[in-house]
Amino acid sequence: MSNDYTGKMKARMRGDLVDAIKGRRAEEIALLRSLLAAIDNAEAPAVGSLPQPISGGSSEIERLVLTAAELQAVLLEEIRARERAAAELASLGHLERADALLGQAASAKRYVAPIASE
Repeated sequence: MSNDYTGKMKARMRGDLVDAIKGRRAEEIALLRSLLAAIDNAEAPAVGSLPQPISGGSSEIERLVLTAAELQAVLLEEIRARERAAAELASLGHLERADALLGQAASAKRYVAPIASE
């Protein structure tokens, strides 16, 4: 899978983010911002592989190209993190916040399904 697929997924998420902002859906806004940040972080090259700036100027750095499996792994880790946090919050009696996190995890799964079918 090419970076084009990752780019299309990010574009879809950004479009959904705009809709969520317009609809004032705070949980969806938080989820989409978090998913986009996780993908951006996964695309960042390792610090040791960065070239040194020339004469104090900045250098343009190519982003890493994520495969479909890598993109899916990033999204699944975000889902699992929310499910783990929800379980911990539920065990502490914070059921409302746990339910919100489970809702975010369920919403995030809609982005994993298209990858799995590729």
